[in-house]
Order: sequence, then structure tokens, then C-alpha cells
Amino acid sequence: MLDANPVNITAIHDAIIYVHRNNAAPLAGLPAGVTLHAAGTLQIEYGYNNIRYGSIEITRGQFTVSRVTNAIGAWIVPGVYNHAGASQTKQSYIDALKNNNLSGNQTYFSALIILTSECCRSRMVSSAIDALMNDNGNFSNDVWMGLQFAFNNYGHTATFKGYDINAGGQPWTPLSAADYLGYINSPGYNGNVVDEVARVTAVRTYINAAG
Repeated sequence: MLDANPVNITAIHDAIIYVHRNNAAPLAGLPAGVTLHAAGTLQIEYGYNNIRYGSIEITRGQFTVSRVTNAIGAWIVPGVYNHAGASQTKQSYIDALKNNNLSGNQTYFSALIILTSECCRSRMVSSAIDALMNDNGNFSNDVWMGLQFAFNNYGHTATFKGYDINAGGQPWTPLSAADYLGYINSPGYNGNVVDEVARVTAVRTYINAAG
């Protein structure tokens, strides 16, 4: 089950990425609370302190959270997929894990997208989340903006790297801070180079400080 334990979070990331690459469960099996369906989707229970509060469904390919459960446990398709709120503290993710109606709170839904989809897309994001959940301090505003750059520019950065982000596509690997910096400094990027370099560098510094 997806919870606030960094070890469990990493195990679920590994399972999602394995299914993305192979459309099959790992030989060692899936983590508890994770189920693979024939259509190549993973249903993942989430909760806190061994109490299940709901489930999300992730599709292969770009790791989209395609369905969530509502307050009565029924599966629904999210009406809005955009990130919302500022999930800069460990408690903000715990609060999301304790919410039983993701369709009713975009900020909590966004936090669970970060804990799953965004972490699988980006090694930089997963490393920052791991540091946060291991009590290495809240995300500063610069770190948070660097993470938001990763959320919003995953596809562009993957294309810059020549990655095939479709289900089972090759080559593909979760993106690193160096990948984002390479894209920002490339001729194809037309944003604020100085600001975005500083923000992505802030994320890398936060990760490195956590050891």
C-alpha cells in the first residue's frame, strides 16, 4: 500500500516502472495493495498507519493516474488533472494519503500524482520526495518551483533526450536534474534560463544535502 513509509513508496515506484517497461508483474511479485490488470493498469491502494483510505489507478506509458476512488469507494475518472496547491511539507502528503475522496480535493489529488506518476517520470522528483519523507526538511520555494518545472516539462525534456515515453518504449529512463538542465540550456527552450537553472539546481542541492 502507498503510505508515508519511504521504503514502501520506493517499492511501488519500482513496480510501476517495471510494469511500464514489461506489461507484466515482477517475478518477485507486486507490493501489497498493488494489483495489475490485463489492460496494463495498476490499481494501488493508499493510506496511512495501516489504514486504507482509497485507491488510484495508473496506466502504462506516461504514468497517468486515470481513475481514483471517491468517498463511497466507487471508481471515477478525474475531471481535472492539473497540479494544485503547494505540497512542500511531509504533512501535506500525509494529509493526502488520509483523504478518502480525491475527486473532492484537487490539492490532495495533485499530491498523490506527485508521489506516484511524477516520481516515476523523474529520478530528480523521486529523490526529492524520498528526502522529504525521510524528514530532511520542507521544500523551500525555490526547490518547489524546480519540482514544478519538472512536472510541467517532462514531455519536452524527454523529447530533448530522445526518449520514447510510450508504454514499453526504448530508450527511456527516469529523468535526472542534469537532463532538465540540458533541456533548459538547449536552443529549443524559450523560457527564463537563469531562473530555471537556479530552481533545478536548488532541487539538486536539497537532494545532495540529504545525503
